Amino acid sequence: MAHLVGVYALAGELSRSSYLQEALERYEEIMRPYVEKGQNVPKFAPKMLQPQTLLGIASQRGVLRVSDTPGIKQLVTKLFLSGADDFKLPEYGAIPS
Repeated sequence: MAHLVGVYALAGELSRSSYLQEALERYEEIMRPYVEKGQNVPKFAPKMLQPQTLLGIASQRGVLRVSDTPGIKQLVTKLFLSGADDFKLPEYGAIPS
C-alpha cells in the first residue's frame, strides 16, 4: 500500500509544479512522516516473518494463531501497525490533459 501512496503523491506533485526539484522537495515533505511511521517495526519482526528452522516455523504459526483470536487481534493491531490511517493524502484534483 505504501508504494501506491508514494506514486500518488509523486504524480500529484509533478503535475502541480513546472520544476522537478520543487516537486521532489514537496514530495519528500509529504512522504517523510508516512515513511518514518512505517519504519518503526520491532527488530524481531523480519526474522519472525521469515523463519529458517522447523522450530521457527512452528513458533510463527503459534504466534499467528494466538494473535488472530478476538481481543488479542485488536491489541496486536494497535501495538504493531504503523498508524497509516492517521496519514492524510493531499487532494490534487483533475490532472490537466
